[in-house]
Amino acid sequence: MRTIILIATILILCVFALPSHVSAQPQRTMQIIMDQSTGQNPVEQQTPGGMLQPDRSLWVVNHTGYIWDPDDHVWWIAQGKLASGQSFEYSKWVVCDWAEHLVGFHAIGDIRSDFEVSITYSLSGFTVVAQPIIVGKQAVAKICSTTPEYEHSDNLPPIENSNGGVGIPMMVTWKITNKSNRALDCSIKGEICLMGNSYQELYSSSLFPLTAYGTKWNSRPNIYYSIN
Repeated sequence: MRTIILIATILILCVFALPSHVSAQPQRTMQIIMDQSTGQNPVEQQTPGGMLQPDRSLWVVNHTGYIWDPDDHVWWIAQGKLASGQSFEYSKWVVCDWAEHLVGFHAIGDIRSDFEVSITYSLSGFTVVAQPIIVGKQAVAKICSTTPEYEHSDNLPPIENSNGGVGIPMMVTWKITNKSNRALDCSIKGEICLMGNSYQELYSSSLFPLTAYGTKWNSRPNIYYSIN
């Protein structure tokens, strides 16, 4: 009997000795459930004659694995829970030249959610931030922005093994942070895609020019955002 009581006492002490934060952790953490991309060669904006150039020796080719051609496309979806104060982020790379891409972010939580979403561009460290608004019975946050766009006359660095291609690689990072004192159950989507109204409408009804800390992308008004 003493042995049974001793074992039971040890088990109870072990339970109470567990860190207090364990029970507060969400049961299902954020996970990427889809990550897809499409790429095209040649890189049409830098290949003489564009995508219809029949002479492959003239093709500018993309071996970077990054988004580069205007028709290159990447999209991903993550779902799960974030504990109070916890963040989740995901990054992709894009080669910047004179063909810009749209960068979108879409996040959905329950109506009581308090969270923040952002897109950060590694070239300048500039971050676009949005908070959710209530749409029906959900909290929804959207960001619609574009990558920097350079001029043909800009002296851009060469891209290795591209057959004469030039550009500036840049990392795009999407991030969501749970600002409430309760677990956040959410679904988020990030995308880098062709500039066009059909994609813009997924993330925003309009685009507005943005100046980052008083300095526009490459001193030109070609980064945009919309939060609505």
